[in-house]
Amino acid sequence: MFNKRWLLLGIGIGIFSVLMVFAFQGLDASRVAQAEMKPIIIGDDNDFTGPSSAAAPQQVAAMDLALHQFKGEVAGRPVKFIHEDSAMDETQSVDKAKKLVERDGASILVGPLHQPSTIAVHAYLQTSGIPHITMMMPQSMFDKRDSNLFCIHGTSLFDGYIMGKYAAEVLHFKTATVIHDDMVDGEQFTQGAMDAFVAGGGKIIQRQRTPINTMDYAPYLSNMKKADVVFFWFIPPNAMNFINHYADYGLKMPLVMAGIECLGDPMLNQLKDKVVGMYAGVSNYQDVEGPGVKKWLDEWKALYGADKKISMPGYVEPCNYYIEALVALEGLKATHGDTSPKKLCDAMRALKLETPWGKFSFNDTGLGIGNTYVTKVVNDGGHYKLKVLKAIEQVLKAEPAEVMGKAPKM
Repeated sequence: MFNKRWLLLGIGIGIFSVLMVFAFQGLDASRVAQAEMKPIIIGDDNDFTGPSSAAAPQQVAAMDLALHQFKGEVAGRPVKFIHEDSAMDETQSVDKAKKLVERDGASILVGPLHQPSTIAVHAYLQTSGIPHITMMMPQSMFDKRDSNLFCIHGTSLFDGYIMGKYAAEVLHFKTATVIHDDMVDGEQFTQGAMDAFVAGGGKIIQRQRTPINTMDYAPYLSNMKKADVVFFWFIPPNAMNFINHYADYGLKMPLVMAGIECLGDPMLNQLKDKVVGMYAGVSNYQDVEGPGVKKWLDEWKALYGADKKISMPGYVEPCNYYIEALVALEGLKATHGDTSPKKLCDAMRALKLETPWGKFSFNDTGLGIGNTYVTKVVNDGGHYKLKVLKAIEQVLKAEPAEVMGKAPKM
């Protein structure tokens, strides 16, 4: 009798234990399922206010278009973009990056737009190794393999390099005067143009740096030496101001924007004939002709056509932000939703993408490899836009080492 009671008790305890194991396994499975359904956060540290904010709504729309193409999820997990305003301020950019990572749990961070802010944010992200996707960065940032930095549009030296090379080798200009905002972006863009121009046999006869709060360019224009070409770059409102003053002064030297095309279609159509004939380089732009770009624009129309608040893309930034979002989403797809920083970085670095602007990939330092274009502003039946003059295919988006430093320090 005694042994039977203990036997029954033992059986009961065994059954209870098995049930508890299954219960805990079910609880664990539930927790795993909940974790898998928790949204993957991609943080966007961007200029929603300030002098470079005109394209911000389209940048958001471009990222949303990429997410729409993924049906809002990757590997069964929803993906969410969280946008914060960096306001072209270094301190605020870092504060917003910390908020996105530490409070919102961002697994990937995009932006900011301007290089001093981007550099500061990247310094913060280096400890965690979280993938950092940017439009552009100084070339000196790409000296390490297998880092967490990814550059879509190219280094700032590269932007200028493409235009300086074209000015010397195709347009056969021999002398250049240079003018730009006295800031990192302007300095780097125009330095790349100067290096390539000198390497191609040209000569830089003058360089003028203007304070970023300059309103009247008359003193600089009256001091501008006569040359075959003017290399320039300013933030958008300053570029508008400079071109207006340049035309009012009656100067006729060809203008070459030695850096990322910062005006976009809206500003080109305000400047009208004052800007016709200006040369500029772009990596991804809505005016590039081809079936891939047309299909992308058709998708944009289908998604935003009924919403008058979202116009057609008219700047280089939304086109590049679309690719930034695509890189993030395709990277997550390659890891099957695994957001471990190293796995994500490795997956993103190995991507071979087909974009509206052709094939795109990275080298082992995170620099983009893809197509870039030399363009010229034309009047197309009353609409002012960029017309592609030359396509440079599958180029590493950096100034070549043999050209770097060719221009004299000025």
